[in-house]
Amino acid sequence: LVIFDLDNTLADETHFLFAGYEAAAAVAAAGDSPRAAVVARWLQRAFLESGRAQLFERMVETFPDAVGGMPEWLSALRSARVPGGLRFLDWVAPFCDRLADLPLAILTNGNVGQQRNKFQQLVPSGLRDRFMLCCAADHIPKPHPAGLLFLLRRHRCLPHEALYIGDTEVDEACAAAAEVPFAWAPAAGAPPWTR
Repeated sequence: LVIFDLDNTLADETHFLFAGYEAAAAVAAAGDSPRAAVVARWLQRAFLESGRAQLFERMVETFPDAVGGMPEWLSALRSARVPGGLRFLDWVAPFCDRLADLPLAILTNGNVGQQRNKFQQLVPSGLRDRFMLCCAADHIPKPHPAGLLFLLRRHRCLPHEALYIGDTEVDEACAAAAEVPFAWAPAAGAPPWTR
């Protein structure tokens, strides 16, 4: 069993977030396309410069006439569609080809609806169909090992027979808590490696 984190391990989360910010901006601009484009560019730039913490609150400070509120903007973001789909990172398909006989799963933190939406948009779909999706929020969010332990039970796999590949210390701590070997997701296309 090989288990992967989703965001920034299998796919670049920024592509989804940018589409989400465009969708949220369309709501905030009440369908005014030129204004929505300005708000979307601001959201994208603010995210790249300062991260997502209080991003919509900062948007309201910059655009006090924004329509709607947090629930509407988050709903638009979480249900956003990425034009052409959310592509797997370049290393994923060749790596998974070498794992042809092994079951593959994804354990991801975050809003369940948003993570399922991302999963459904992964392309190519033939590769996506090889993965079982497990949202940690259906159990207990990572670094708690509940999601990993669920996947181990589901696949009748012992911890030392599995591998978890992720990109954050939260992923590493989750693997350690479940006693599952951990590998860091590759940077610049190199294969995963363990510390």
